[in-house]
Amino acid sequence: MSKSIKIFLMVMLLTACTSQVKPDPKDDPVVFDDPIGDTVSGPVEIPYVWDNPINIHNVIEDETSTTYTNISMIDGLKNSSVQIKINTAIRNAIDRMISYADINNLPPFRGIKAKIKDGAVLINRYVYASVTYNSNNVLSLIIQGFLTFKNTDDTEIYLSLNDGLTFELVTGKQLHLSDIFTNEADISLLINNSLSKTFSRSNYSDEIPGTSMYYYSFTLVEPFKGIQADQAFYLGNQGLAVLFDYRTPAFDTDFATMSINVPFNDFVDSIGITERFSSNTDIYLTPIKDRQFLDLDDPFLNQSIDGVKVGEKTYKFLMRYHKDLPASLLAEMTTMKDKIKADFISYSSSHVIEEFRGDVFTEKVGSYTCLFYDLSVYSAGDYLFENDQKCFDKTNSEVNVADYFIDGFNYNNAIKNQFIKEIDKGYLAADLSLHELLLNMKVRITSTGLGITSHAYSASLSQDQFVYIMPSFSEFGISNLVVFD
Repeated sequence: MSKSIKIFLMVMLLTACTSQVKPDPKDDPVVFDDPIGDTVSGPVEIPYVWDNPINIHNVIEDETSTTYTNISMIDGLKNSSVQIKINTAIRNAIDRMISYADINNLPPFRGIKAKIKDGAVLINRYVYASVTYNSNNVLSLIIQGFLTFKNTDDTEIYLSLNDGLTFELVTGKQLHLSDIFTNEADISLLINNSLSKTFSRSNYSDEIPGTSMYYYSFTLVEPFKGIQADQAFYLGNQGLAVLFDYRTPAFDTDFATMSINVPFNDFVDSIGITERFSSNTDIYLTPIKDRQFLDLDDPFLNQSIDGVKVGEKTYKFLMRYHKDLPASLLAEMTTMKDKIKADFISYSSSHVIEEFRGDVFTEKVGSYTCLFYDLSVYSAGDYLFENDQKCFDKTNSEVNVADYFIDGFNYNNAIKNQFIKEIDKGYLAADLSLHELLLNMKVRITSTGLGITSHAYSASLSQDQFVYIMPSFSEFGISNLVVFD
């Protein structure tokens, strides 16, 4: 894969904007299509969602040094005609993206014909489809295309394109923005307010050491009158991704589709999509067995940086935490940060630091709040690695692994079986002690299952092997868990 395409892959979901703008509403309100499916009224409560038990097949159809096509197809629905309808729509979207490789069929970006000139040739073309949301009888995908053209003067022009598809799986109909929200929701107000917040945060600097970001330009060229009824979008587990490109003429996006996330938190009382099509669960060939949590919290976290100077260089310890984090948990985070700072200072006194990262952060999952820290330091073949994780329930009491399960369930045996699976797959050294792995394990809840860290000595590796596995909730049996109560 070429360097230019690797850069494209890094930027395909970025949400940057170069100017701060607010929607300028039209005199006439935007008229959205009437939602289909069941009527859903707010405010809603979403304790969890269940995973659609369909099969998703990622098929590589074309792979050369300059072209690549990966398409997602589904099966597992009882109604084969619905399945065919959805797969045909995905196929058409892939073919439409591929068609832009023809210089006579370029996407109608502003000024593209002046940049990609007569005689230009296609250098490479990569097209992908991937599932971004698959819950409660709703399926959403992103279709991506990355293309490079070379002009006769050897200048190269890059296109980075996204499109979204969202379906209900009962009849296979493609969904509109109005289907995502409750029936009475003011869709324009909710989305436009969220976009305004995102645009106002767009001019920021990344203070995290060792990272870099690449941006296309995203320029307001005429008054932005707000979201449109036919706005392209797709769903994810964190919210609604709204797409801006040649279909949104108020912005010049520099031959790229910009994806701006509208977090579920910004319309948490008006999320209609989890209930609108979920009443009919008898549409699958296999039973529904897995659940997960949506990310309903504010994604914009407080941030603080604490520096430690070693020689002429300052190493930054980053803390990121939710704005409503209770004081007791913030104090726990501070203790974590102080620990890894002290360990780093001790290590740096006898080592020349080559690479460093020190983070403490929070994550909310359902009614739980989890705290983490990671310290990674490398020095001339030697390293210091530390991590820890703690979760707290809604009363801010620390949760032990047994607290995730019903009384009497042999969770140690269930977790041991997960370690055995990893060993059998060759992901872990075969000589690891299962007893040691269970003794050293730390368990936290994630949106899709349990995150389990541990370590044990491996004679074959002549060192400890650090382990992180994340089995889904269904691996333990939903009925054996209390996390959804």
